[in-house]
Amino acid sequence: MMGSSETLPEELGWIITKTPKWLEKWDRIQKSHPLGMFTQTSSWLSSYQAYGFDFELLIKVDKAGEILSGFGNLIVKIGPLKAYVCPWGPFVSESGDLREALDHFLNRAKKLNCFAAQFNLGGYDTPSDIPARMEMIGWKKGNILGKIYSPKSFNIINLPSLEEDYKGILFAHFEGKAKRNIKTGLKFPVEITSAKDENEVRQAYQMFEENAQRESYSIRSWKDIGPSMTDSVLKGNSVVFLAKFENEVVAAIWLAIGGNMFTYIMGGSDKSQKKLNLGFLLQWAAVCKSVEMGFDRYNISTGGSPGVMDFKMSFNPKEIYSPGSFLKIVNPTTFWMFEKGYRIAERNKSLAAKILKLIK
Repeated sequence: MMGSSETLPEELGWIITKTPKWLEKWDRIQKSHPLGMFTQTSSWLSSYQAYGFDFELLIKVDKAGEILSGFGNLIVKIGPLKAYVCPWGPFVSESGDLREALDHFLNRAKKLNCFAAQFNLGGYDTPSDIPARMEMIGWKKGNILGKIYSPKSFNIINLPSLEEDYKGILFAHFEGKAKRNIKTGLKFPVEITSAKDENEVRQAYQMFEENAQRESYSIRSWKDIGPSMTDSVLKGNSVVFLAKFENEVVAAIWLAIGGNMFTYIMGGSDKSQKKLNLGFLLQWAAVCKSVEMGFDRYNISTGGSPGVMDFKMSFNPKEIYSPGSFLKIVNPTTFWMFEKGYRIAERNKSLAAKILKLIK
């Protein structure tokens, strides 16, 4: 680990760190830069500690203390077996060098005795020859760690500016279903507020848990996700909206910040209050808040059941893609051992978390 004092000369060039000073600078870049991503913020990376994984920043720093290039990396562990994974990146400034960054990434993986190094290349609608170009320098397309969220598709709603009649412009863009349901929902006295503390974040997550149980899908337990989710809200890396009706919390959504946009992570609502159109109201609040914060796009996200996808498509988003993940197998023998164990564990998030906690 490199020194943490701002005056130490070794804090130049490539450093490995988790000190608050660099985490704060890194989070600011990931939230505001167009090629940043919420999966690179310290809050999101730290959420994997519940699985027994570790994380670190591998960054290049100049004399002025600015980050020129870097990765937010997970050290994925099952017992003695390790992989080095960047869920989105690397971040490379105009004065940075992608090839140099990847060389340092691979060298760090080797130093940690990892069996593989994997990164999810940032960027949108990139040239089709990217995989061939990556293969020319030794990186093969592939994703060996399915439970490490590495986004590669996005449902983007392009946003007008605050100075424009943004609500009118957005309504003209939405499909009829979204327009009708938002207008109907706005007739009711539903109060939408941002969560400010752990208790309010917990209230929101209870809505998510109830929704998951009702719709028969699994999400992480509050014990595992609660600390990092709360940290994310308190640091300004996420926003959680609560919808209240007659002084009761009846719905909530979680929005992560990265790449100068909100990304919709999850939501939940009280289905006994269908007349309120809470899902549509909360998405409308998210879009309006995006405009107010100066974002030029909103990612309503891909995936979900047919009903969820129909809901999202009513906002008329455009799906865009990133190049995906690339990897190098550093040690074929330990890779084979890891793959066998991980494939068993990844089928169930709860089981995986329990196993990893036992052997970390």
